[in-house]
Amino acid sequence: MIFRCTARFVRSFDSLDAAAQVLTLKALAGFRRVPGMPSHTAKLVNDDDPSTRNDDVWCIDVSELLRMTYSFLYDEHPDHHICVLRHIGYTLHRSQTP
Repeated sequence: MIFRCTARFVRSFDSLDAAAQVLTLKALAGFRRVPGMPSHTAKLVNDDDPSTRNDDVWCIDVSELLRMTYSFLYDEHPDHHICVLRHIGYTLHRSQTP
């Protein structure tokens, strides 16, 4: 799998503390080795056109409060999986929501 990053992802990653960056890099390494590994936490968050896969945006838990969004670029080569890392950031814990 090939990773590409949006400028937003790079800015978001750079703003994380060192511990969160390490967690993110570990999650990405696991995702690269076994792409299906995070499937129990991966959620489809945006699908503008259900007839295609190119617009799908997925969200995955990196930790209890840290979430990452990504999408895939599909081309005519089935051996090339390009994962576009879109954003990473903290979310409120469910018990912290008003």
